[in-house]
Amino acid sequence: MKSINLDSLVESYNFLDDGIFDEYLSIHGIEFDKEEMYDLSILLKNIKANGIHNLDNFFLGFSINQISKQFDLLRIGSDSIINIELKRKSTPQKIEKQLIQNRYYLQFLGKTVHTYTFVSETGELFKYDHTGVLYSTLIKNLVTLLDSQDLEDVEDINSLFKPSDYLVSPFNSTDKFIRGEYFLTDHQINIKKDILNRFSSNKAEFISVVGKPGTGKTLLTYDLAHFYKNNGLNVLVVHCGKLNIGHDILRVKYKWRIQSIKQFHQISTQSFDILIVDEAQRLQKPQLDIIQNTVNSIQAKCIFSYDPDQIFTRQESYTNIGLTIEQNVITKSYRLTDKIRTNKEIASFIVNLFDLSKSNPNQNYENIYIQFFNDYQSAKKYADNLSFNGWEVINFTNSLYNYVTYDNFQNAQNKNSHDVIGQEYDNVAVFIDEHFYYDSNKKLTAYSVSGGVYSVDKMLYQNLTRTREKLNIIIVNNNKMLSEILNILSPKSKVNILNK
Repeated sequence: MKSINLDSLVESYNFLDDGIFDEYLSIHGIEFDKEEMYDLSILLKNIKANGIHNLDNFFLGFSINQISKQFDLLRIGSDSIINIELKRKSTPQKIEKQLIQNRYYLQFLGKTVHTYTFVSETGELFKYDHTGVLYSTLIKNLVTLLDSQDLEDVEDINSLFKPSDYLVSPFNSTDKFIRGEYFLTDHQINIKKDILNRFSSNKAEFISVVGKPGTGKTLLTYDLAHFYKNNGLNVLVVHCGKLNIGHDILRVKYKWRIQSIKQFHQISTQSFDILIVDEAQRLQKPQLDIIQNTVNSIQAKCIFSYDPDQIFTRQESYTNIGLTIEQNVITKSYRLTDKIRTNKEIASFIVNLFDLSKSNPNQNYENIYIQFFNDYQSAKKYADNLSFNGWEVINFTNSLYNYVTYDNFQNAQNKNSHDVIGQEYDNVAVFIDEHFYYDSNKKLTAYSVSGGVYSVDKMLYQNLTRTREKLNIIIVNNNKMLSEILNILSPKSKVNILNK
């Protein structure tokens, strides 16, 4: 995204044909609701009437990619950042809520933050200051601030926002999660309110929270657990997988009751008010029956949290425990569909990788890296070097009993697909070996691995969706996959290395 002069922008809107104006926005990387151009025009009229001298270096409609958080106007200085939101009409409560969030995200730039909202219908300007007070202020005060700002030449505004600062996870940033340093979306808040209302009865209740990676399913689920724990209820979390470091911090430091599914045999003898079954798609039918009977017998509440696609074995696929939960157990299912914690570049690549018909030729893949190796040892050496340099190299989960071919290029010290469930990492590296291919429908699939228990295509999806910023694909002895991935990354120049 490029910065723009506000006077030029508004004049372009007023005097150019729609098609040319759209191109003008596009060349600056701007995506902005045209209805708000009217509000911007009124703001510009007011600040020009107060003698503003410098209208350069504004970023219009900037969104933080990974959380789709948008700011109407931003201007960045050497020691300050000015944010102005545009409204046709609003209320002080709504204005304050938005500016609190804006200030939270902008504070990570390490500059003095000034947040405003301009209401075009009334001509009022509101400021939310560093003391947490919202008040009406004069346009001339904003003009004075804008003219005195020592502007910074920002070439890449995206580079200023680091996902690790604001993508709060119960597992990867546990202390921030406990301190409540995150925001739920309006959709999440509405779901939470409905669940709290539904759970206010004295009878047993079963509900589900369902969502794909990036929809905020885990954050909402653990937010509910935190809420009930803080309100004195006895909360038990059963995680259907390996417990991670974040789980251990919640258990030891914050005294949460969290158990692995391996301790499942204890559940029928325990007391709890709220039972949360995380990654419930991996339950077995007898375990589900015991959960249902136990919750009913003690009149407790139960939340099943899961993504039906995050399965690793053919047995899990055939059993389809998610469908059983939906049809036979719960009284209400809540579905999170909007991806609020997703890097658009990474998400677009993953979609195209698993289905070649879903290409996005307008997407630049600057943060996708690809390396090809013909032999296992070279691939392993390269992956080990990535690990040494801070990359999270994620293995396919190996067999406890049998040798499998991908043992040849994986380092047992790295995390595997089961270890990283529900977690996120800035820089991720994954393997694609000779087992992968595209079927006649252009869908990515994989041959069964001799001696392997888990489906490598399912594990690949799990590994890829852990990525926040950068993704490194290590191709091992698979020329065809290299060719197809090169075509995804460079759609305008089709590659077929097999003919070279």
